[in-house]
Amino acid sequence: MLIERQCLPLRSAPEIEGASKDYRDFAELLERVDELLDKTGTENRLVRSAVKRLQGSGKRKKGWLARFREATVFQIRCTILRKFIATDFRAFSVMASDSSLIQWFLRKGHVDGFVGKVLGRGLSKSALERYDKVVPAGDIEDAVRMMCAAISADTWAGRMPGLDKPLDVRNLFADCTCLESNIHFPVDWVLLRDAVRTLVLAIKVIRKHGLRYRIRKPERFLTEINHLCMAMSATGRKKDGRKKRKKTLRAMCLVVECVRKHAVRYRDLLAKYRGSHTDLTEAEAAQVLGRIDGVLALLPAAVKQVRERMLGGRKVEDGKKVLSLYERGAHVIFRGKSGAQVEFGNTLYIAESPDGLIVDFAYFRDRAPAESDMLKDSLDRCIKYYGQVESVTTDRGFSSEESRNACLETGTVNNILPRSPRLMAEAMEDESFRAAQKRRAQTEGRIGIVKNVFIGDTLSGKGYDHQRIEVAWSILAHNLWVLARLAVKAIREKSDPSKIPRIA
Repeated sequence: MLIERQCLPLRSAPEIEGASKDYRDFAELLERVDELLDKTGTENRLVRSAVKRLQGSGKRKKGWLARFREATVFQIRCTILRKFIATDFRAFSVMASDSSLIQWFLRKGHVDGFVGKVLGRGLSKSALERYDKVVPAGDIEDAVRMMCAAISADTWAGRMPGLDKPLDVRNLFADCTCLESNIHFPVDWVLLRDAVRTLVLAIKVIRKHGLRYRIRKPERFLTEINHLCMAMSATGRKKDGRKKRKKTLRAMCLVVECVRKHAVRYRDLLAKYRGSHTDLTEAEAAQVLGRIDGVLALLPAAVKQVRERMLGGRKVEDGKKVLSLYERGAHVIFRGKSGAQVEFGNTLYIAESPDGLIVDFAYFRDRAPAESDMLKDSLDRCIKYYGQVESVTTDRGFSSEESRNACLETGTVNNILPRSPRLMAEAMEDESFRAAQKRRAQTEGRIGIVKNVFIGDTLSGKGYDHQRIEVAWSILAHNLWVLARLAVKAIREKSDPSKIPRIA
């Protein structure tokens, strides 16, 4: 075992005289979350993962274990609480420095003093962003499933007030959705504007720090591309608009090619003289070089796509489309829903329990597999962590021969809605099937809570790896929120059964 459990004794949240009921409700909820992190072993499991990761890097000093564990507990709780209250880095930085309740949950009486002592810097938005990545995504996902396994085991009985009975995690209600990337709508010619802006800003940074090459004023390129973008937008309202759009597009391509050549020269200049002729650090120079290289790598494909679609009038396959110069992992996902016929992002699969816990999930890097394959993999994972899966309920999208075979092989009751109207009508005659499908309607609401509250409108992380970590933290915070609400509700019902509890 890498590290012994050293949990602090459970304390009550700070009481404030004259505090509102909303404050007291929120404090009670945080008390239950604090208890869950301890009783389920989730916090200790995440700390062990961070310790193991540091041991593998070889960066250790005398007495590092206790200090690192204390810092890691603080970082993990910062991330969970920030997701729990659905706020951004900057706002949480301000709240944590001022709120005694938040400081209590972080297990530090004074946030600034603790961070200055352990990490040598204040609790800034940049520090909070780094805290997200202290534990690998795979270990967070494993911690989510292990927490669900802990509260569903027979040994859980009586371990925590309000949650004194094991919960059901063997009846699954599954669905999938699209998590949209933080990109603008992928208009072809707007990609050219993005490329010019990014390259010109990188050139300005290099010139500012002492490296110059013969070039006209860089701002002129921004002015030109902006004028051409406005002209492109206006051509749709003019006579012979198609012809004028092509003319404008050819002018944009000339600007892009000129900026590309300048960017290549400045990139080579910085790579050669960054250590001797500039005041940029190695990390800062690498950041600028990476920014230029990322755009230059995709620019030829973006220009070809624009020419094919707008000049040649030919279609480009979805797998070959450039949707963004900054989010390479985004895919075109056809949802066919009102207001969202097409979405741009990655697919998230979710399976919840009857109590609303997300017991299994998968965030896909590449184009998502068939839903029947998602279901088969999900059943395998659930059997690994929870034992026999009793039933699975989904919509018509998961209905296939492969799904039916997967249920038969694992001995799982098949409550998947058939595609055939005749078979659907026959299945609905069964009372248990009808009840399961009625309960499945709540899964849409569960997806909405996860996406709109815990993750946000769009993923803020850049790149699949960072987005996967963000999704895993969000689902962990969601499950803690669900369990804490169940515990608070049960405690209030026992104390006064006549009142219907109101939970923050």
